[in-house]
Amino acid sequence: MEFFFFPDVYADTYLIDYYVISFNLNNKDLVVTREWEGREYIVEVLDVDEFLRQAKDVVLFEFGDEVERFSNLEEALRHAYRLAYTEAKRRSPKEILPAMGVGCPPLDLIRRTFPVEFKLDPFPKDLTAYLENIVRSVPKDMPKKETHDEGNEWDIL
Repeated sequence: MEFFFFPDVYADTYLIDYYVISFNLNNKDLVVTREWEGREYIVEVLDVDEFLRQAKDVVLFEFGDEVERFSNLEEALRHAYRLAYTEAKRRSPKEILPAMGVGCPPLDLIRRTFPVEFKLDPFPKDLTAYLENIVRSVPKDMPKKETHDEGNEWDIL
């Protein structure tokens, strides 16, 4: 079965999403998948070493064009992340982080292949309390938009 990984990288808030890695995996029991928009994506790898051994026909694409073929998925991910990281550095960001989510490699694979170490904030244990705290910390005197006769909006402080 053919799968895809998107080794996307954020340069601050700018998304570098030029690369796609396709590969075939015969043993779907090694992964947990999720269907999204008609495609199946890997969301968890149960046995990383065996998964990397069994991934075949690995191809790296840039903007839809084939760049290179690999015999090893880990090597392809390293190469793709290196390319994306280099592009991100050109933007002189304060922070460069790998994207995560549906379609991106699982976190354990990202940690193995991303060119630098990165730190992530832990996911809040109580999401509701976390969001309520954010809402409470937002100033009540937020700037309001005012519409004038010409339809222009001005920020009123």
